[in-house]
Amino acid sequence: KNVDLTWSVNGDQSNISHFILRRQNVETGKLDLIGKAHGINTQNNYLFTDTIRHTDSGVFKYIITMQYFNLNLGPDYTSNEVVI
Repeated sequence: KNVDLTWSVNGDQSNISHFILRRQNVETGKLDLIGKAHGINTQNNYLFTDTIRHTDSGVFKYIITMQYFNLNLGPDYTSNEVVI
């Protein structure tokens, strides 16, 4: 089973190095780093596929954070709840 995350960016993307993707269990608060996505996309459409393991179950939120080329982090963007 997979969960596809899609998003876009409003405004200038040229300073974005990549996006950090995390998954948080709503019930326990446990936060897992699940990957990263490159920040350069001429179409401004981003996709990350989270491969769900058999041990992953519950209600989760996904958190996407921009990291800029100067190593600063942007704000966190949180998804709606997803039941796995």
